[in-house]
Amino acid sequence: IEKIFLKASFLETGFSKIGQQEPLLKSYKRKYRYLVSGHYKIIYSVASEKVFIHTIFDTRQNPKKLKTRK
Repeated sequence: IEKIFLKASFLETGFSKIGQQEPLLKSYKRKYRYLVSGHYKIIYSVASEKVFIHTIFDTRQNPKKLKTRK
């Protein structure tokens, strides 16, 4: 949990676009990005200079489940 918080802290220090765009969520209007911490993806978006973390996804799961969680 601490590693996830540490990785997510990059988002509040002005590096909100550090993550790549999430390919499984490209079909949505909102641009979802992600950071990886161990086996977890931190899925987030940026709007009006605010960062919204939508989910922490365990990458050992079926990737199709990510589309239903957004």
